[in-house]
Amino acid sequence: MRQLSLATAAVCAFAVVGTAEAQTQTHTPVERVWVDANVGSAWAAESSFAMDASVDHLGQAADFGARYHLPRSVSFDVGGGFMFTPMLGAGINAGGSVHEAKADLSVRLPHPYFADAFASASAQTDIPMQRIERSVHVQAMLVAVQTRHVRVRAFGGPSWFRIEQDSVTDLTYNQFYFLHSRGNVAELTEYKFERHNGSGWGFHAGADGSLFFTRIVGVGGFARYSRGAIGLENSVASALGQHERVSVRAGGVEVGGGLRLKF
Repeated sequence: MRQLSLATAAVCAFAVVGTAEAQTQTHTPVERVWVDANVGSAWAAESSFAMDASVDHLGQAADFGARYHLPRSVSFDVGGGFMFTPMLGAGINAGGSVHEAKADLSVRLPHPYFADAFASASAQTDIPMQRIERSVHVQAMLVAVQTRHVRVRAFGGPSWFRIEQDSVTDLTYNQFYFLHSRGNVAELTEYKFERHNGSGWGFHAGADGSLFFTRIVGVGGFARYSRGAIGLENSVASALGQHERVSVRAGGVEVGGGLRLKF
């Protein structure tokens, strides 16, 4: 991914500068506490996912579906931690993002009197369906480069995710067919939706490069990859009296930057 490559290159550049500066530095104050605050871009772990269901109708399957899209969004996070040694520490980071786009709706309906004579219809929701994704990352922190003005870190560990997803529950349609021929036409007329949620565990890893203007205050950039799997209620199936869950991917790629503090 081009954005992740650029962020990684920037972190590597910090490391090169830090290595050159470290050759001229004889003493660097040891930090014990750090605080980070970031704004960035988030690419979801999957670009889209679907909720589908089928029901028997006079011996043939009637199919219903909704596909949700997850475009790039803005992300925010804040975190901090404690260094046990000049190189090793632990901390926690909490953040979130909101992905929203119109969902694609579809139905496929059998002819009541003729086999294999299906009517299909598709439409989009008239408003965007939102996914609110929150995360808490428990971090092990490794400082690879530390000078008076430059710091490069690598981090990783377990992550907890919570997803709130707008989900279509009911699809209303009109069907028109001929009694004595295979003619069969359908149109989607209405839908309903509600918000479902789920949570689960996963992991994350990333790198951060920082430039400090004073001993305490600086700015930095980061790149983070995270991944988790969460079960959500299949709302299309629920509307048909079925009880199913779908597995969706949480996390993804985040790049960004912001304020850096160390004490």
